[in-house]
Amino acid sequence: MMSERVEGAGDASMSTLPEGLLFGLGNPLLDITANVDVEFLKKYHMNPNDAILGGEYQTTLTQDMLAKYQDIEYSAGGSCLNSFRIAQWHLKKPNIVTNTGCIGQDDFGKILQEKAKEAGVNVQLQIDPKEKTGSCAVLVTGSNKLRSLCAFLNAANCFKIDHIRKPELKALIEKAHYFYSTGYFLVVSLPSLLEVADHALQNNKMFCFNLSAGYVLEFYKNSVEELLPYVDLIFGNDQEFTAFAAAFGIESNDMKEVARQVQAMSKKNSQRKRIVIITRGADSVVVCDEKGEIQEFPAKRIPDSEIAETNGAGDGFVGGFLSQFIQGYPLDRCVACGHYTASEVIKQHGVKVPKEPHFVYENKSL
Repeated sequence: MMSERVEGAGDASMSTLPEGLLFGLGNPLLDITANVDVEFLKKYHMNPNDAILGGEYQTTLTQDMLAKYQDIEYSAGGSCLNSFRIAQWHLKKPNIVTNTGCIGQDDFGKILQEKAKEAGVNVQLQIDPKEKTGSCAVLVTGSNKLRSLCAFLNAANCFKIDHIRKPELKALIEKAHYFYSTGYFLVVSLPSLLEVADHALQNNKMFCFNLSAGYVLEFYKNSVEELLPYVDLIFGNDQEFTAFAAAFGIESNDMKEVARQVQAMSKKNSQRKRIVIITRGADSVVVCDEKGEIQEFPAKRIPDSEIAETNGAGDGFVGGFLSQFIQGYPLDRCVACGHYTASEVIKQHGVKVPKEPHFVYENKSL
């Protein structure tokens, strides 16, 4: 069995970090961004600042967008892959993180893999020969750059557990010490998550999970309940934990109390207690640590004039947090890096970061 994570052990150079330290399962989507006019939105039954799943009114949206507009930008997206790109931005040494999911055998899939590899992520994706690669049309309108998102999951919905049972994937899972996935992926392949989570349990490794969206708790409560005993660290925002409280009968809207009760829920690995991380937008992050103690970490206020958009702040926070957590740094430093990274993401249009990170940890306890 792997030895238990020792918080505070993060003193080694990042150049000595082993490849494949963090392994993630998510829904890879190719983000396709263009500046469009409002009439284009109306044609596809969308509004400025929308975020929808593509349906019957949007079947030709992407094709039309690519034909009509020239300033197209591509990036490797999906919540898990966004966080992993950003974690790699901090870690600098490539291939510290590995990401799997399902894409199609098409040009979008090739572009997505290229963009992820450029960011330093080791993508080991299942290829579905029949389905198109999942994508998200990012439609930017007006001088204030409002972004309307239309996601098409396509192949991302087709991930099969057989993929993680391939020898090359099993080797990467054996190599990893930390695992991460999202509530979005739980909807796609709960059996895959349970198999990886059980590997983490049997080897005393850490399994991290993000609630991702309120609908996951509303419609897939039984799946969350099945996975939760394996979860060593759980992320979510206050709206998602409010939905969690409603689904699991926690009679409190106080996020500190909700965090305490989630931390105390049944857990299979008795060698460590669960950690609960609740983000609250511009308000302080609530953390319930392994001792069951509550801490709050205020976020630095960003002037409205510097905020491009808040979409992606959560993915940025997780990426920053995990980049420190897998190095063994204490929770206050992990949260500080999460705050820093989220603040950089919201200054950009899209889930992006500047060329170089300039995170400086100020240890307030000294």
